Amino acid sequence: MEGYVSGIFEDTEAAVDAARKAYEMLSTFTLKDRIELIRKLRKSLLPRVEEFASLEREETGMGVYRDKVTQIRAAILGTPGANYVNVGASSDEDGLVVDEYFPYGVACVIHPVNHPVASIINSTIMLLAAGNSVIHLGPGRAMDTCERVVSAIDSAIYDICGIEHLACSMKTNRQEYNLQLMQHPDVTLVVVTGGNDIARKTFGLKKRVIIAGAANPVAIVDEGADLQKAAMDIAEAVSFDNNLLCTSEKSAVVHTGVIEEFLCQLVFEHAILLGKEDVTKLENVVFNAECEVNRTVVGQSVPTLLDMAGIQYDHSMDYRLIAFLTDCTNPFVITEVAAPILPVVAAKDFEEALEMAVMIEQGQCHTASIHSKNIEHLSTASRRMRTAIFIKNGSTLYGAGLKGNGHVTFTIANVSGEGVVSPKTFVRSRKCILLASFERV
Repeated sequence: MEGYVSGIFEDTEAAVDAARKAYEMLSTFTLKDRIELIRKLRKSLLPRVEEFASLEREETGMGVYRDKVTQIRAAILGTPGANYVNVGASSDEDGLVVDEYFPYGVACVIHPVNHPVASIINSTIMLLAAGNSVIHLGPGRAMDTCERVVSAIDSAIYDICGIEHLACSMKTNRQEYNLQLMQHPDVTLVVVTGGNDIARKTFGLKKRVIIAGAANPVAIVDEGADLQKAAMDIAEAVSFDNNLLCTSEKSAVVHTGVIEEFLCQLVFEHAILLGKEDVTKLENVVFNAECEVNRTVVGQSVPTLLDMAGIQYDHSMDYRLIAFLTDCTNPFVITEVAAPILPVVAAKDFEEALEMAVMIEQGQCHTASIHSKNIEHLSTASRRMRTAIFIKNGSTLYGAGLKGNGHVTFTIANVSGEGVVSPKTFVRSRKCILLASFERV
C-alpha cells in the first residue's frame, strides 16, 4: 500500500475534501469498471469475516458471534452491485427516450450499534455501485470496530484501483461530526440507519435524505396457521443475533384457540415460558422507571437476561428465547427491546388480531408478518399493516435478505419512504430525450 494515507480523519473538512476527490476519480469509471471494483472488493473482504465478527461482538458486548458471521458474509456476497442500476429506453416516431441514472456525489452514512460491520459493508457496496463516495459515522459503542472495517475497505479499494478514501470515516464519535457532515454543502446525500433522535436532526436539510427509523415488528398467527412452522420461523428470527435485527419480531398476536399449541411449539424451538411473577422480575430489569429500555439488556442472551432478573431456570437447557402471555398494552409489546424476548398476545379472531397488530406496530411502517392459510387474511393484513417489509408464512430474516432470493440490505428506509434500499436508491434519475425520426416496424 505504498503511497496510501489512512482514511480515518479527525477533521470533517479534510474528510469531505478527500471523499469529494475520490468521487471525482470514480466518476471516470465505466459501469464495467465499477462492477469489477466491487467484485474484487468482495473477494478481498471475505477472508476477514470472522475477524470482523469477533471485533464487533467483543466491543459492543451484544449479539451472537455465529450470527454476526452470517450477517457479514451475507453483506459481502449478497449486497447488490453496479449491474443493479439498469438503464431503460423506449422509442417512437418522434425520438428516443432513455432513463439514465447518475450518482449524488459524497454521501454521509450514520450507522446503528446493532449490526455496524454488516451495515458499513452493505452501504459501501451499494453506494460504490451507484457511483458515490462515502463518509461513515459509526456508533460510539463500536468506534474501534468501525474504524478497522472502514480502513480495511478503503485500503482494499486503493489496492484494487488506486483511489483512496472512497470509503472513509471520522477518528472519534462526536455528535458535532454528525451535524457538520450532514450540513456540509459538499455532502449531497445523507443516509441514517438508527434511532429517531438522529433522524429528527435531518429534517430541514436541503439535500437528499434517506432515513431508517425505529421499528416494532409484530407477527400475526391465525387459527388456520401451520403452528409448527409459525413457531419455528418466529423463534428463528427472534433468537437470531439475540434479536438485534430491526426486522425481527418483537411480539406476536395469536388466535386464542391455538395459543396453547403455539406456545408448546415455541418450547420445541428452545423457548423458556415465563409466568406472571417472573415476567414482572424481567420487566424490572429491562425497563427503567420511565419505562425506557435499559441499554444493558439489549442484545443479551437468554441465560444472561434470566440471571439479571434473578429467575430460576435449568442451566442444562439451550434456551434461545423467552416467551410469555401478556396483553397488548404491556411495555414488552409496545416497546422495541431488541433482546430475545417474545411477548404473546391472545386475540379472539382475525379481525381483533389485525387491529392489535396495527396498534402494536404504531405506524412505523417497518416490518410485520403473518402466518395463515387463509388467502383473504394474508391480503387484508398486507394492506392494513402498510409496512416496508411484510412476510407471509415465513421468517422475517427473508426481509433483510439473510434467507431466500431477495437482495441483502440493512437499511430499511421506513421514515423517508424508500423501504428496502438498493443501489437505485442512491442515484439520481434523469430522462434523456433524443429528438429524431425513428422508423417503427
